[in-house]
Amino acid sequence: MNYGKNTPVKLILAVTTLVLIGILRTVLEVKLGIVLDGKWFSYDKDILLIMAFFPAYLCFFSFMCLHIILRLFRIRNTGKKLIAFLFFIQFVHLLIPVLDYISFRYDLPYNITPYLNAQGMSYGFSLNPFSDLKNIYLVPIYFTPLILLFTGITTFGINLAWLLAGIVLFFLLRKELKLALWDTALIILLIFQILYWPIYKYYFVFDGLFNKITGIRYFNHYGYGIYFLVLSIIGAAYFLVASKEEGF
Repeated sequence: MNYGKNTPVKLILAVTTLVLIGILRTVLEVKLGIVLDGKWFSYDKDILLIMAFFPAYLCFFSFMCLHIILRLFRIRNTGKKLIAFLFFIQFVHLLIPVLDYISFRYDLPYNITPYLNAQGMSYGFSLNPFSDLKNIYLVPIYFTPLILLFTGITTFGINLAWLLAGIVLFFLLRKELKLALWDTALIILLIFQILYWPIYKYYFVFDGLFNKITGIRYFNHYGYGIYFLVLSIIGAAYFLVASKEEGF
C-alpha cells in the first residue's frame, strides 16, 4: 500500500485487532483453566494490561528492531514484508491456550527444569548469563532460543509459538530478502535476545520501578504492562515513519 491519509487509520485498526487478540487469549487461557506461576492467567487488571498490549509489542517493537537491524546489514525497503509477517504471526496467540490445555491434559514435556530439579541439579540460569560459570557448558544456551527450555514461566504453547515464529522469520529472511545463512541466523539470535530478556527475566525491574514511582506496595505487574504499552507506542510511531519513507 502507498502511504497516505489512510495509513494512520489502518494502524489504529491493526492495534485494535492486536489488543483484542491479547484479551481473547487471556479469556481462553482462563476458560481452559491454565494456571502458570500462580497469577497467570486471570482477569486481574495488571494481567489484562499486559496481555492486551503484548501482541502489539511483539508486532511493532519487533518491527522497529528488525527494521533497524536490517538497515545495519545495508538491506532496505523491507518494511512491508516485515510488518505483514509480524502482524499475522500474532494470531498464533489464539492457538497457545489450546496447545497449553492439551499439554497440561496429557502431561506433554515442554521444559526440562522440573527434571533437573528432581535430580537435584542446578541448571544455573539466573539473571546474569555468566553467574554460574561452573556450568560453563550451559552458557552458550543463553544466546540461543534453547533457553526457553530452561525458562520456568513458559508453556508448551508458548514454546511452539516461538518456534513457529522463528521458522517463518527464517524463511522470510532467506527466501524473500535473500540474506546469507550466517546473516539470517545472526539476525534471528539478535532479535530473540532483545525480546527474551525483558519478557522473561527482567520484568520485575519494570514492576519495581512502577511501585517506586506510585508508592504502591502490594504485588502487581502494572510496570510490566506499561513497558509493553510504551514500547508498542514507540514501535508504532517508528512504523509510521518507516512506512512514509518506504511508501508502503
